[in-house]
Order: sequence, then C-alpha cells, then structure tokens
Amino acid sequence: MIQGHDFTSRSHSLWRMRMAHLQQRFRFFWQLVLGCSLFGSALAAQFFMPPRGTLLAFQCLGARGLVLLGDMAGRELRMNVTIGVYKTQLYARTVAYSEYWLRPYDLLLDCLFWGAWAGLALGLLVIWLIQRNMSSQGEQTLGDRVLGGTRVIGETALAAHTAPRADPASLAIGPVPIPRGIETRHFAFLGTTGSGKTTALRQMLDRIEARGEPALVYDTSGEFIAHYYRPERGDVILNPFDARCAFWSPFDEISHPADADRIARQLVSETGSQDDDVWLETSRILVANMLRSLWAEKNCNLEALLEALQVKSKEQLKHWLGHTSSARTFADDADRATGSVLFMLAKAANLIQFLRVEDGGAERFAFRDFIAGLDNREGAKPWIFVPRKEDYFEAAKPLMACWLECAASAVLGLSASPERRIWFVLDELADVPRVENLARLLPEGRKFGAAIVLTFQALGQMRNRYGANIAEAMLACCNTKLFLHTVDRETRQWASQTIGDCEIEMRVATDTLSIGNEVPRTTIATQRAFRAAVLESELRLAPHQGYLLLPDGLPVARIALTADHIRARGAASQPAFVAGDPAGTLWSRVSEIARNAAPDAKPGPV
Repeated sequence: MIQGHDFTSRSHSLWRMRMAHLQQRFRFFWQLVLGCSLFGSALAAQFFMPPRGTLLAFQCLGARGLVLLGDMAGRELRMNVTIGVYKTQLYARTVAYSEYWLRPYDLLLDCLFWGAWAGLALGLLVIWLIQRNMSSQGEQTLGDRVLGGTRVIGETALAAHTAPRADPASLAIGPVPIPRGIETRHFAFLGTTGSGKTTALRQMLDRIEARGEPALVYDTSGEFIAHYYRPERGDVILNPFDARCAFWSPFDEISHPADADRIARQLVSETGSQDDDVWLETSRILVANMLRSLWAEKNCNLEALLEALQVKSKEQLKHWLGHTSSARTFADDADRATGSVLFMLAKAANLIQFLRVEDGGAERFAFRDFIAGLDNREGAKPWIFVPRKEDYFEAAKPLMACWLECAASAVLGLSASPERRIWFVLDELADVPRVENLARLLPEGRKFGAAIVLTFQALGQMRNRYGANIAEAMLACCNTKLFLHTVDRETRQWASQTIGDCEIEMRVATDTLSIGNEVPRTTIATQRAFRAAVLESELRLAPHQGYLLLPDGLPVARIALTADHIRARGAASQPAFVAGDPAGTLWSRVSEIARNAAPDAKPGPV
C-alpha cells in the first residue's frame, strides 16, 4: 500500500508540474498572439487609413454610441462635428448613418479585421520560431559538450579541412579529398561483406589510373581486372589458371644467393598462425639450398626444380646438397627427421606444378626488373593484377603470397624517392598466407614511394594470420582508416579504441516535484567524464556508411560512400577470367620429368 501510494503521489506531482508548465506556455503564447493581432490591426489602420478618414470613422463610431444612449433615454442626441473647416452640431443618428461618415467607418473596420488576421498569422509564425529555437536551445543545453580529445564532425566539415592541402588529382574517400602527403602513410579499410570496401577501393583506383601511377592489385573476384586491366598499357596478370598469365619463374627473382630464402619461405607455406614448426623451417632451408644450387649451376628451369622437389631420392639429395646447410638433414641417424622434412617438400612441388611452362616467344616477367624499370617508363605506368579464382584458390594462394612477397622485396630494393608512387591495393589481405615483407614494407615503404591500401573484415583474421603483435603493428602503420559496418564485437571495440576518447561535459536535468503549495522546478547539473568518441555500438552501420580517421590531428568524420563513380565508369571492358589450358603448365610434364630423372645427380656448387 505504501509503495502504491508513493507511485500515485509522484505521478500526481509530475502531472501538476507538467500542467503548470503547459499553463505558463499557453499564457505566454496567448498573450503573444493577442498582442500581434492588436498590433496588426493598429498597423493596418495606420497604413491604409488617411488621417481625415480615421477622424471621420471615429466620429461615426462615437455617433453610434450616442444613438444607443439616445434610444435608451428616449430622445435624439446631438454632437459636435467638423465638416471641412466648419464646426457644427448634428444629430448623432445623422452622423452614424450618413454616407459621408459611414464609408470611412467601414474602411476602418476592414483594416482592423484584416490587420488582426495578419497579426494572428504573424503571431503563429513567431510561436513556431520560438518553439523551434527553444527546442534547439534545450537540446544544446542538455546535450553533451566535447571539451577535448577526438572530435567527430560531418563529411563536409572534414572535406573543408583537407581541401586546402589537396589538388584536383588527389585521391578521395567518399567526398573527402586525401592530401598527397599522407598517401604513403597507407590506408586500411575495415568492414564486413557488403559494407562498401570495394566501392571505396574503386574510387581510389579511378584516381590512380587517371594519374598514370603503377599499382599491384590483389583482386578477390575479378572485378578489378574486368574494369581496369589494359593490355596496351603493359599490364600483367599473375594467375596460373588464367590464360593471360605471364611466365614467371622463381629463379628470375634471385639476384643474390640470399634471395632464395625469401622465395623458399613462400614455396613451403605456413601451417598455422605461428611458424615455429621445426620441420617447416628445415624444409624451407632445404628448398632454399635447392634454389641456390640450381641457380649456381645455371640450371634455372622449373623442370629441374620440380624434379628436385618431387623425384630425387634421399641419397640423391644427400649427394647433391651434402656441402650446404642442409647436410645434417640427411645424416644416417636422422632417418625419421629426414622423412618428415622430405614430406614437407610436397607443398612446394604441389605449388609450382601449376606454373606456366616457358614459351620461347613469351616475355619473362620478374618483379625486381619490372618494378626497377618503372621510373624509366614514359606515360601511364602498367599495373600488376594478382586475381583470385575461388575454384583454384586453395592451390594458388601460397603462390599469390609469394608474388606479393617478391613485389614488396623489389620495392624495398629501390633507391629512396618520396615523389615516387607504387600502389599496393590488397583486398581481403587476411585470406592470403602471411607476407613477411609486407610487415617491413608498411613502416619502411614510405621513403621508397610505396602506398598500401589493405582491407579486411575482422581483427581476428589479421591476428590469426600475422599474430596479435605483428597485426597490431601493421595496422598502426596505416594512418588513414575507414571503419565501415562490422559484425563482431571485438572488432568494433578495437575500432572504437583506435578512434579514441574525448572529454565531455555532461548536463543532466533534475525535476523537483511540488509538495503542498510549492512550485515545481527543474535544475540542470553538469559533470565531466571521458568516453569513447564513437561508441562500439555506433559501428553497427548501414551499408556504405562509415567513420573516416585521418592522421595529423584531423577530426574523425562520419561519411557516406556513393556508387556514382562506378556508374560513370560503365560496363566492364575485359573478361574477369579466361580459363587457361592445363597443357601449358608444368603439371602436364610431371610424368615426363619423373621418367627422365637421372638415377644419380652430380653435386653442384654451394
């Protein structure tokens, strides 16, 4: 009973407070409307009535009053009037109903009537403006005020910040132009499927193409090849299952014996998130020694490499590589270890068997030569496409990682040039096996002109692929980040923390209820606190909506992506995929290589 009584008492007090506020507002608005109506009537009479007409109208009004009094007294009353310059006395009834006085009187009534309506309309307009202003002021009064830390603004405001540092050819993300000075500080786009990553990438690729700059594009669907591949520009496709694939050999990437270690690391791909498997590392060393030996013997052909990986026996390998760092692998008391290492070679053999065989008329492609020659090319620079075909992805992804490794290494081998631009557009990077040199290219590539754009769907993908620490370091090197809609809570929390916190002044309204005859009142209190500038829950966004984080102390902006540039480009000009003939790959020669393998191998130089 007591609790119910308390609820009833509070409810009644709240009702009284609200009614008191409504009465105050109604009284104010009623007085305002009445005042505006009176003001409108007076103003209309002032503007539309001549002074003489106003005098006659008031004389007519006074005469009507005297007629009423005379009727009550039972006699006709007289009144003083002025006609022209003459003053005289006339019966009030004559003045009240004479056309001379009646016409100004009717005109005055019309002015007062329509003036009152105009004043009423003006009063209602003023009430609407006051209500709107009071609502805005109330929102500002009770709204949190940002005192410091990360500020979140609109896309138009951020574009106004960056436009003075940009130029007409600058890249853009949504409506925000990106200054050239931050291009080599790299980009990361984070969002789930359908959130808008490809839309943002295509906007950037349009500008890169218009500027004639080179790019390496990892294409997950063939969409980029279909719209941007230009054979006449000298573009290269690297996909062993595509008929347009260039001829590539790992030997062409070796200019020093130490390069073989980098190639071998990708030919024998990782087995998990941490490459601490001793057999994996030993197998990589063995493959590197094979590459070095074949390179030193001038026997740099894929058939010889496949034979070494797939056909040569333990004794043949021991005889051939007995003077290399792999010698202990073939010790007589290490048969079980040797077997484990040799089993790992199946990965490398399975990988290179789908490479294209050398065609006498085909031009060889090597990353180190291609990238080193970009500075000497005139006109639009060619692009490299590394497309993914889902049907063959499992077979090709270590090779794709190897190609990215070679490209990163080639860029790091260039002379320093901050004016150079070599773009790496890596869509869904976490799907590809770990690229070791990418972790070096991100912090060091700026001085060589490398500009990297990578996308991924969830933080866990990157941590699983590169490990927690390296993944965090790589993403920290991406100074420009676009946070789109993400599904998992961990990724949203990381994005919120990356955007940063802000210090806010919170204002809280407190209603004091009336007790007895006391007047209810509302008080406003303030307090300061720190909170995330963008809450984790705010990153559950609509498609093509996101938060753009730029470096150099620029505020964060909520932006919207559009597909206008995609519609403007039109339909695709190239097929996304052209199936290649397996007969043109090393796989077609596996049986021949096995038959022609020599029973013994001569040792080569170390």
